[in-house]
Formats: sequence, C-alpha cells, structure tokens
Amino acid sequence: MASKDFQATPVERFNQDGLAYDATFMIEGGKAFPIAFGESITQQEDQSNVAFFTSARGRRSVAFRGKAPRSWSVSMNMPWDYTSMLAMYVESQRTPRFLMTPLARRNNIMAPATEGPTLWVGTVGDSPNKSFGTLVENYFTSSDGYYIPTYWVDPAVGDAIYGNETWVIPGTTVRFRVLARGKGTVRLWGKNGSSFITDAPLVTMHIDSTEMKEYISSPITIPQNVQAVVDAYHQLIEFSPMQMWIGTHIPPVSPRLGAWAVVKDFGYSHEVFVQNKLIKSSFTISEVW
Repeated sequence: MASKDFQATPVERFNQDGLAYDATFMIEGGKAFPIAFGESITQQEDQSNVAFFTSARGRRSVAFRGKAPRSWSVSMNMPWDYTSMLAMYVESQRTPRFLMTPLARRNNIMAPATEGPTLWVGTVGDSPNKSFGTLVENYFTSSDGYYIPTYWVDPAVGDAIYGNETWVIPGTTVRFRVLARGKGTVRLWGKNGSSFITDAPLVTMHIDSTEMKEYISSPITIPQNVQAVVDAYHQLIEFSPMQMWIGTHIPPVSPRLGAWAVVKDFGYSHEVFVQNKLIKSSFTISEVW
C-alpha cells in the first residue's frame, strides 16, 4: 500500500523532477519565486475549525465551521542581496500567489478542496461559478489508517464537479491519487491564465468500483503551456478530493498543503561588527482563502 511504498523507497532528489532545489515557493503564472531556503518554518491555524452553537432553548453544541485560514512563521539567515530582493518582493506584491512549501511538494500541493472562489460545476469552458455548497460532505473513509473526508455530488447540480485551480510549474513531474467509487472518470485539466486548454485533459483516470478504492496515476510532466490544473470528477457516487505531489514516489495520505497566500510582517536584523554577514530575517505567510 501507499504507506509501505513510502517507507521502503526514499524520495528522489527533486532536481530530477524539474526543480533545481528544495525551497518554499510562491508561484504566479507558472513561474516559481523562491522566498526561503533552509528555513525554519512553523505552521499554525488562526482559529479552531469548530464553533459552539447555543440553541433557542439554551442547549449548547459544537458545530463544524470549516478549516480556518493557516499561517506560516518563517525565520532564516541569508545574505543581504537575498534579503533586499525579498524585501522588494514583499513591497511589490499586489495579489495573492500560490504557496508551495517543501512539505507540500513531497505530499500534496493541491489547493484546499472546499475553500476559494473557483469551485464550480458543469462542463469545461461553459459553466458559471458556483459556491462550494455543491460539494456535499458524506463521511470519512479509511485508507491505511488515515481517515479522509469524502464527498458526493448532488444530482440536482449535474454529474460533474470541478475543484479549485492549483498553480503549477511547467516541466515538473507529478503524480496524483484519488479514493473513489462509482463508474466514471477523474480528470486533470490544464489552464493557461484564465483559459482552459480544452483539446483534452492532461490525464483521464477511469474509476470502476462499488466500494471506495485508491487509484494512483502514473507520473506525468506538466506541459510548458500549462500554468494551473483543475481536478474534475464525472459520474462518481463518492470521492475524496485529489491529492497531487511533485515526484515519482508515493507518499502517505496528506491534507491539501498548497495555499493562496501573501507574505507580510517582513523584518530583519544584523550585527555590524560580526564577521558572519548573514542577515537574520523573518516573515509571516498568511493564507487568504
């Protein structure tokens, strides 16, 4: 199974997969901008994903509110040239960019499945945007000891649903897995800017099982004209949103680790008379949806 494969086979060096080095990236338009090397990074959630609810009769219960925005605290030592470059990047950012940490690259680079502005249903290139309310959470399924939320599509909104777009880096080698049941397909569509590349999906995976089953793709290379990917599920009874990673290995099951984020609270300090010319820098990365 996946977890055994991961334990038995070491993860490849990532420069074999289209990336020259391991770093935390911000991605825009298919181009990756490294914002931290060899960093110490701490992830946290701003709030709990459950909230207390008090009924009119005074009965108090816990309600699921959804995943709260995440933040990453980064600290590192780096040369002044890189410090000043990062400072200019922070000052010039105008829109959120897609965040990919080394952990995300190894496990699951996809954007959150039920959050964000781009989740929609219908057919590629011919559908209005819909809210994530069209995804109906069913229950949790177990895979090698991991419990994963699963969803089904309300028949009233059609037999296909598309996920949030995830920005990617052309030339990288990726694989993906889904857990699903039904007799249908899972597809990975490419986008360039705001337009779908509609000739054909990058990958079509056929699903045919009456019980939840794990399906893992062969390695594929992101084409040079693809800046983002969108996951699509057609005629399935139930599915768990796609997990995708960079590399040819098979990692353990992981939550979606990619995020649309901004860099803020950038600061640095240095000691003038110290031989070591590295600058102590720190900043926060905040998820925006």
